Amino acid sequence: MATGLIGDSGEPPEPKSESPQMVIAKISLGDHVSDIVASPNDPIAYVALPDSIAVIGGSVHDVSRIVPVSGHPRGLTMDADGTRLYVSNYGDSVSEIDIADYRVDVIPGASFVQRVETVDGTCFMRRVMQSMAGTVVAGSR
Repeated sequence: MATGLIGDSGEPPEPKSESPQMVIAKISLGDHVSDIVASPNDPIAYVALPDSIAVIGGSVHDVSRIVPVSGHPRGLTMDADGTRLYVSNYGDSVSEIDIADYRVDVIPGASFVQRVETVDGTCFMRRVMQSMAGTVVAGSR
């Protein structure tokens, strides 16, 4: 299995499994990468930068698009079907990115979105609002 190295922080980590890993690309994004998440459907990764999301695509292993977001992204969550990317921003807002056209909407007052999948494919999404009352939605992949 091949892995990519994201960021500027020196040497790749030691493999954690018995299968050998190799660096296939080094993508320089600076030292302010706060999170990374992969699409469940496509060979695409999304990287949280100080004021935007870098889209790293497919076989070219390079930044194919930069999506500006309001606030400073700190955490990323993909929905179960890979059509929406949720970006938890500092300052109590969540940006919701439609992957089809990279349109960005803001969920005001939300502090983060969490996704948990069970072994049978059930996906739980939790939206936590400033009041600390959350909404949990269950679905399947």
